[in-house]
Amino acid sequence: MIAPKELEDLPENVARALTSFVGSAVAAFGSDLKSAILYGSGAEGRLRAASDVNLLLVLSSFDAAKAEAIRQPFAAAHAAIQLPAMFLLERDGSYPPMEHLMAQLNRARSALAKGRLAKAAA
Repeated sequence: MIAPKELEDLPENVARALTSFVGSAVAAFGSDLKSAILYGSGAEGRLRAASDVNLLLVLSSFDAAKAEAIRQPFAAAHAAIQLPAMFLLERDGSYPPMEHLMAQLNRARSALAKGRLAKAAA
């Protein structure tokens, strides 16, 4: 889960919203939630007022009813800190190393900045 150390450099409202949302995810998904990973500008200490706060939830299995249970907490976090939570389903006890995921995210971010990808409308 997100370690308190990762939250200490974030604005108070961001840390509070993340703590609340991750707490709701833990309550809803239980042991299926393997990790909550903060990435992007928030994790890199470059968060600006207009930044979104990127969060990756790693699940061992996905249950739509459990996901439904975090609909309201997600809506509140999204409204408060522009949270676009992403889900990654763990497969057979393994998932790509974080370095691989970050490399993919950086390539996508670079392509988006160069106009090679269209930003999806919410």
